Amino acid sequence: MVVNVGFRHVRWKRASAMNVVLMTLIVGPSWPVGSIPINDDKVQIHRADGMTTASVKVDVPLARAWDVLTSYETTGPQMPDIKKAKLISRNGNVVRLQQSYQAPYTFGLRVDALLEIEELPRTQIKYKMLRGEFIRRLKGHWKIVPVKEGINLVHKIYLEPEIPSILQPVFLELSEENLRQSMEALRQLMLSSSKTQHPVDAELFDK
Repeated sequence: MVVNVGFRHVRWKRASAMNVVLMTLIVGPSWPVGSIPINDDKVQIHRADGMTTASVKVDVPLARAWDVLTSYETTGPQMPDIKKAKLISRNGNVVRLQQSYQAPYTFGLRVDALLEIEELPRTQIKYKMLRGEFIRRLKGHWKIVPVKEGINLVHKIYLEPEIPSILQPVFLELSEENLRQSMEALRQLMLSSSKTQHPVDAELFDK
């Protein structure tokens, strides 16, 4: 009896969520897309084989970029789609992070996911979803590439949502716009002169 009730609850929840998605498509999002000014000359995005790659050059030292990226609970909620970020555990260079997303590309739904993150100090951060709502698969990595007068920040992401194929074009357009906003937000955070906002964790650089 308990299992059957639970299944009906999940089925009802997904049906209700799909109704929200369809209504959003009919009346449009209730908030503007692109609330953060985007300079297309700075944020570069391309998609190939289901993987989306975004990159932006930032005139900051590598240590500053690493500091911002790994301040998960502080940086996360400053992104346009992340409403909550909670560090669940850390075991050496492996982190488990709980995040909640809500943005135009989620069609107004609040989506929770548990991520496993592997840090390769000063160079790369890999992540994959362990479990999540309305997401079939999520994985990707961040890479910090030193260049003249700063770094090149690269984000590769593969995200497969649980939505009908007819909604895929809308999802791709909205998720790409969100990625542009996120990269610009990160660039601005890294350029910020505030050192108290993202204190450097010395242990990360001692590995």
